[in-house]
Amino acid sequence: MKASDFAELLGIDHLDSSLDEVATALVGSLSGTGELVEPARRMLEAGGKRLRPLLTIASAVASEPSVGLTPLDARVRRGAASVELVHVGSLVHDDIMDEALSRRGVPTVNAVEGSNQALLVGEEFLAPGWIAFLLHGEQPVFRRRGHLCSRCGRLPSCDGTARQGGGNGERQRGQATPARTE
Repeated sequence: MKASDFAELLGIDHLDSSLDEVATALVGSLSGTGELVEPARRMLEAGGKRLRPLLTIASAVASEPSVGLTPLDARVRRGAASVELVHVGSLVHDDIMDEALSRRGVPTVNAVEGSNQALLVGEEFLAPGWIAFLLHGEQPVFRRRGHLCSRCGRLPSCDGTARQGGGNGERQRGQATPARTE
């Protein structure tokens, strides 16, 4: 399905232009050296459905019908871009674990620049995504998540990767290393 199909299905005018604004915000969020920005830009330009930003915009419209779409309300644009940044960063990191050669028909950062560079490029997406959540999100939610992370000894996003390791008690490739408690 295309964005225009979702716009018609959900009855949201200007969804295409709102997603274009999010795409511009995504590229604008990239900073740092060319070694990080160029592969990150390559991953963004590979496309994808952009379902997460679409759902963020649709949720904002559903909960607050007066939210502006032309231009897109800055809060919604930040939220939609943040969700996509975290998603794309997790895909770059997932490509390391899977040793994937391509994603969306484009060579992965891991395949072209190597796993060390891919790790940094993934962080190039994750850091601004999480920073935007922390700066503009619902603060009690983040305090609870931080408390949960400190109690379980690892980030909840590592759970799936850790389970892929086999669960026999030995640390295997792909498993999260438990945080030190000292």
